[in-house]
Amino acid sequence: MKPILAIFGTTIVVIALAVAYVVDLAQIPTSTVHAASTGSRTASLNLDVVPNAGAGPHPDWVQYQTFDLNASKSATQFVIPVSTWVTVTIHQYDTPTTLRNEFFGLVQGTKGNIAYLNGKPFQALSPDIPSHTFSIPGLGVNVPLAGVSATAAPNTYQTIRFTFYSGDVKKIYHWQCFDPCGWGAYGNGGPMQTYGYMDGRIQVV
Repeated sequence: MKPILAIFGTTIVVIALAVAYVVDLAQIPTSTVHAASTGSRTASLNLDVVPNAGAGPHPDWVQYQTFDLNASKSATQFVIPVSTWVTVTIHQYDTPTTLRNEFFGLVQGTKGNIAYLNGKPFQALSPDIPSHTFSIPGLGVNVPLAGVSATAAPNTYQTIRFTFYSGDVKKIYHWQCFDPCGWGAYGNGGPMQTYGYMDGRIQVV
């Protein structure tokens, strides 16, 4: 009898945790952002990375948002065309967090393995410069996003631009930040692992 009660109790706890997770997820101000067509087989996405989301269950967390600094329009779910070169422009407002792995300071999977920081091309950043990364493991894309100085004026940002190929297969890819700037002993918790903040998906259609 005791084993049955234990199993029953465990099941109830698991269900309760799942429900709590879904409820919490539903409060995150996510929206689907469609890439804008810019020509034949070309498209664009414009994003902001802000240090304080300003909305949802965690208003003090870092969040990727739409270009208009609108906290009600988190930008973590993207729709992009198949077989298309997508140019991403990011305004990055957060301060640096040192990378633990220099690999994520390399620009990879972009056109020419190059990105542009305030208009200047670069292929790598020193580990102490990035604040976040924009990484799509399934497409081999990684771009370090340079941070702004802690003493910079309010609303100062770095502009990072890069172009990647969406691939020739219609599927869903996971993307996230790999700069350890979240909670926990290794900095990989909280917003780093939460859909709607520094974690999301890209749907190739």
